[in-house]
This record gives sequence, structure tokens and C-alpha cells, in this order.
Amino acid sequence: GTIFTVRLTDSRDRPLSGAQVWLREKSGNGFVRETPLGPVSPAGSYRGAVQGGTRRSDDLTVRIELGDRRVEMPVTD
Repeated sequence: GTIFTVRLTDSRDRPLSGAQVWLREKSGNGFVRETPLGPVSPAGSYRGAVQGGTRRSDDLTVRIELGDRRVEMPVTD
């Protein structure tokens, strides 16, 4: 598989802990797979493995929930 690590910080570059983070992979045929990313060190970092890897044609996004806020953004190279 492929391992992804995301580091979350606020506008002052302070780590954001306590978030729920998922990697969302949407294939060309519309199939969606969500992989949870768990907290790792250093604070504000989250990591998870996607089984079987990803293809360039897949649409990858990261979904983040922290408190009452939800953000989703594309993953780029």
C-alpha cells in the first residue's frame, strides 16, 4: 500500500491535535474509499496506509473534522 502523512497547523503554525482525518479516494467509476489517518508524533500529525496504493487517475482528498468544523481539500503531488 501507500502511506500518507498529514500535518495540521493553525495560522500561527501551532499543531492541531484531536482532529479526525480521512483520506478519500474516488476512482473513475465513482467508487469511494475512505481511509482513517490516526494521530502520530509529532503533535498535529496523522498517518494511514491505503491498501493497494492509488492510481494517478484517482481523485484524492483529505477530510478533516475538528470540533464543529469540517474541511475537505485535494491532495496534490
